[in-house]
Amino acid sequence: MGRTVKRVSRIGVVGDVHCDHIILEQALTHLKALSPDALLCVGDVADGVGDFTRCVELLQGYDVITVKGNHDRWLVTTRKDMDRDIPDLTWPEDVSQETLKFVEGLPVTEDFITPSGKVLLCHGIGDYDMGGMEPGQAWYDIRSLTGLHDLADSGEYAFIINGHTHVPMVEAFRELVIINAGTVVKDQSPVCLLVDFSAMNVHFFDISSDLMKERVEKIYG
Repeated sequence: MGRTVKRVSRIGVVGDVHCDHIILEQALTHLKALSPDALLCVGDVADGVGDFTRCVELLQGYDVITVKGNHDRWLVTTRKDMDRDIPDLTWPEDVSQETLKFVEGLPVTEDFITPSGKVLLCHGIGDYDMGGMEPGQAWYDIRSLTGLHDLADSGEYAFIINGHTHVPMVEAFRELVIINAGTVVKDQSPVCLLVDFSAMNVHFFDISSDLMKERVEKIYG
């Protein structure tokens, strides 16, 4: 589904960004200091309170491997005369062509090889950027469930790293483990993640705390 980018063992992950350049920079600075093999972002960089262009600069500057979220897709396919009933929109007319080109070029999915199996990085569920699940396997819609069954049936992936729901979690679905990166939006309990595929655990860092309070959750397949 995605393209295999590289072999990794420890990765830093940030969730939905929604223009929060301040928290994004704090998260990336913290994760970079932990010396991961790669930094990843699950998308939805656009739409929110903050500096969208600065967010893109940070993602580029930190060499963050980023996939396209539904808000990013909407950004490059809508105009001001189109009705989008969402607060704090990012409009293509208000950002540079260079920045738009970056968003336009974001892939929908990326693949990674780890010591514990293959990882699919996406925004929702595979190429369905509106898909997701919450802790306790609460489904958004039948397409999310169908997509997860399809991915599990394929046997290609051991892990999915995604976002969209803004709810950080580690949850098993059949042979898959879904790791949701949550969000870095200031008023939505922002977190960032360090995923260690050798130790099989996920470190969640509470960005709202000056001490970056940490909790560790084991990955169970």
